[in-house]
Amino acid sequence: MNIWPIVFLFVSLATCASSNFGVWSTSCSDGEGFTINIESKSNPLIVNDNQIVINIHAKEIQKNKIDIFYDGTADLGRGGMNFDWNNVSSTMPLAELNIINQNGELQWKGFYDMKKSKYYWTNDPDFVQSYAENGIIKLHKCKSY
Repeated sequence: MNIWPIVFLFVSLATCASSNFGVWSTSCSDGEGFTINIESKSNPLIVNDNQIVINIHAKEIQKNKIDIFYDGTADLGRGGMNFDWNNVSSTMPLAELNIINQNGELQWKGFYDMKKSKYYWTNDPDFVQSYAENGIIKLHKCKSY
């Protein structure tokens, strides 16, 4: 009997069970607050209502550390159209999620301008202004993928 399919299934289940990918939010129960989908495939993030919606993806850097990266714009209002999106890095993380005791701490870094070699829009997103304390947004995992 070939044991490899059983071993593969066990490893797959163990990997999924410990995954930090999923839906993270400031409030899982009431639908209010800030919510972010942490997953490896591209998905939208509302940075500023009616102004900046971008596509992001996440990569687990260490067991309890996930970096979030810019993939492109999804929808822009007048304010968002003023940015030079062609120079926003897709290799420098926009944000970092650290998991501590099964809770998340999201630190928004901003958009990395490759020409100027620095981050901008660091304190301006709606979720940073509304939920960050000392640069950290406290999150709870609401749903696993």
